[in-house]
Amino acid sequence: MFGAKGCPVLGVMEQDAIAVRKQLPEDQNTKVFNMSQRSIMEDAVAIDLNNFSLGVDTLIGSLQDEEQKTACLFVGDAEDDITLGMGIACCVKSVQAIIKMRTMVEEGIMEKDMAEQLIKKSFEEPAMGDNSESYEIIDKILKKLDNGNVGKILADKVVDMCDAKVNLRKCIKTLKDQYEKSGENMAAKLRTIKAVELYFKLVCVSTYIRSEGEHNYKKTYSQWIKENELIEDTIEHGIRCWKDMTFFNLV
Repeated sequence: MFGAKGCPVLGVMEQDAIAVRKQLPEDQNTKVFNMSQRSIMEDAVAIDLNNFSLGVDTLIGSLQDEEQKTACLFVGDAEDDITLGMGIACCVKSVQAIIKMRTMVEEGIMEKDMAEQLIKKSFEEPAMGDNSESYEIIDKILKKLDNGNVGKILADKVVDMCDAKVNLRKCIKTLKDQYEKSGENMAAKLRTIKAVELYFKLVCVSTYIRSEGEHNYKKTYSQWIKENELIEDTIEHGIRCWKDMTFFNLV
């Protein structure tokens, strides 16, 4: 089992799902997301990230009206899918926290300056001493997306909340090192490319969530992605194309 620090989001491999579910407090509201191809629990929401846009819309649609403290349990047989699902859920919950603070301002419970300072520090500023890796392929597209910068900052904060085992940036660095030490082994190269694609997708979804979340997601991710065609083009021709290249440079 792996989780996100400070956020009620957990991930577990399929064979451990029922046991882990029983360990969660009975009085805690929990949403279970099934990322496997098999039936796991009757109340689980099926999420298929092979159809990525639809999977994102299903996940966000299942969470947007839930309370911020609702726990999320992602179950699957692929760590990659579980990791991405956990990251998206954490981003959704961050926007719920932003909405709650701004609602408290409107109700006179919190001072506006204090709320905005908390929002900026918690979700819009890199952590002190943050040395997040920079990848040219991601930096280029962020300049072309509204809220791209805050989207990446949020994605990086969410990634750092996750256990080291599923921390995408650490995984990319580890895999890249393995690839270089392996004599440019193709299997190692493909694993690295997959990790970069997952991180890229999380940054893009995080950018969408920061753009649309406070407006109750009036525009779906499927609609948003169509309006930003460069995202799919970057995945297909800017990331996956590395498979057939004789050189491999992430920076």
